[in-house]
Amino acid sequence: AQAMFCLGLLHDQTGDGPDDRRRALDLFRGAAERGFAPAQCMLGRYLARGLAGAADPAEARLWLHKAGQQGEKQAGVELAWLDRTESELMGAEG
Repeated sequence: AQAMFCLGLLHDQTGDGPDDRRRALDLFRGAAERGFAPAQCMLGRYLARGLAGAADPAEARLWLHKAGQQGEKQAGVELAWLDRTESELMGAEG
């Protein structure tokens, strides 16, 4: 799982197009499904922000909660961003 995560980071940080982001997402998902908290957090970030396709806040929240339960501090930061963004969207619609 850690190797998949590292390869995902490589695609995330050095990639120059949407194919690299989609590959990173796939690698993060694979590592996340194996219980690797940093990958769960990155997967949640990708899903929350729509970095490799359409945003999916509900699935993002699920993965970020899993990462947070394992002590991944960045998951709390990402959840706060997601809460703030959703709140702003609701305010703009209302």
